Amino acid sequence: MRIILGRMRRSLLKCILKLFFGRFYSQPANRQKVTNRIVDYVLREGISSEKLYDAIRRFVDVPSKSNLRRIRSLLGIRTNMLAVPLTFVAFLNPKKYPMIDNVVARWVNKNFVKHSRNRLVQLTKFNLASLRDNDFQNYLNRVYWCREMAEILTKEARFK
Repeated sequence: MRIILGRMRRSLLKCILKLFFGRFYSQPANRQKVTNRIVDYVLREGISSEKLYDAIRRFVDVPSKSNLRRIRSLLGIRTNMLAVPLTFVAFLNPKKYPMIDNVVARWVNKNFVKHSRNRLVQLTKFNLASLRDNDFQNYLNRVYWCREMAEILTKEARFK
């Protein structure tokens, strides 16, 4: 049993390492530092893959700030950033939760008026300094907008 748990923890750490390194790939000054800090925290605190999975699953089921804070807490993230913990959510359920980052936020800010016309869900402008808790509702609006657009595209793409 101990060997299996050891493999699961190594597997979890590999996933975390790849995820964070990839997330910060375009930021060479941060990618190794952030990745190391989070992996060190997970190891030091003995965070289990089950506990992390459960926290991410809870957010997928109920997208709330408190569930987001739980993911951050398990990863040792002390800031109120959105993109990094929500990357786990997007990986767990990409059909329901698209990725979010500053590139996406810039696109939304440039196009939200045009792409919100005749839509049930309206895109809303992000604060571009950095995606933080104050953008949580903007994030959810984009999530719901993406789902609405996917539904429309699915219907339109069907052959008649």
